[in-house]
Amino acid sequence: MPLVQAFLDDLAQLGRIAQDERELERLLSLPTATESGWTVGYRLALSVAKHNTSHGGQIARIRQILSAQI
Repeated sequence: MPLVQAFLDDLAQLGRIAQDERELERLLSLPTATESGWTVGYRLALSVAKHNTSHGGQIARIRQILSAQI
């Protein structure tokens, strides 16, 4: 059962990755009249850094599960 729970946890993480992808797309939209280009670039840089850090751990966990012998 622990393997099943780990798999379900990883599926939940993949859902969060998809949500992060949608957030990244939203941040890539053109700035509005109230947002400067610098603000949009700063928000985008922070989002990409967070996104990449998150993926590193999640990809390692998925590889670990896929390589586990059932």
